[in-house]
Amino acid sequence: MERIEQGDDSDTQLALKILSWVYRAQRTLRMIELLEALVVEDGDRSLQREEMLTPSEVIACCKSLVIYDDTNGLVRFAHYTVKEFIEVRLQQELPPASDLAKTCLTYLAFDEFETPCTDDKSLQDRIQQFDFSRYAAQFWASHVKGDAERLDDIQRAIFGILACDNKRNSMLQIDTYFWSSVSDQTFLHIVANNGLATICALVLYGGSIGSSERFLFHVRS
Repeated sequence: MERIEQGDDSDTQLALKILSWVYRAQRTLRMIELLEALVVEDGDRSLQREEMLTPSEVIACCKSLVIYDDTNGLVRFAHYTVKEFIEVRLQQELPPASDLAKTCLTYLAFDEFETPCTDDKSLQDRIQQFDFSRYAAQFWASHVKGDAERLDDIQRAIFGILACDNKRNSMLQIDTYFWSSVSDQTFLHIVANNGLATICALVLYGGSIGSSERFLFHVRS
């Protein structure tokens, strides 16, 4: 960590961002998933592939605190004590945990997902082309649940995806790995299934997002 902190501020922030993903991810990430997640910024409407790092740049940035196994594509801490050190000494220096939720939601809102897939092959092609999509679709709610759920920008992002039939169905297709029979799941089904109580309340009773806007939503039976 001393070696990381001695570098440029931008390199240090990138290293902390990488460590945050490896530490907080809900499962072990493949390197290609991490690379895509790292390049996503608020407001992006497509994946900026030309700006993605290489695996060697990720390892070098973290001064070998993380390792990449190119036989299975996984990225993990070099030793279990790295995770213990972060848990005890470094958590407060990491980017906010809500950043992971924002990344997942921004990714799922890409223009690519405006149109649901129409068959198995197109769905498989989409998931192969957008490697981080499976993680984002499966675990966005896990990263939202808790403090992040009450943030204005997180709420806007959730409503932006789930209130749009096409994007909601695209997300469900990726999550279930099945292109058909997803349209019967409503906004409320999804947030209730994931235990997002604050979002449920906004949907059921109407609520405010931000101090100057009021959004009323009607749930279809």
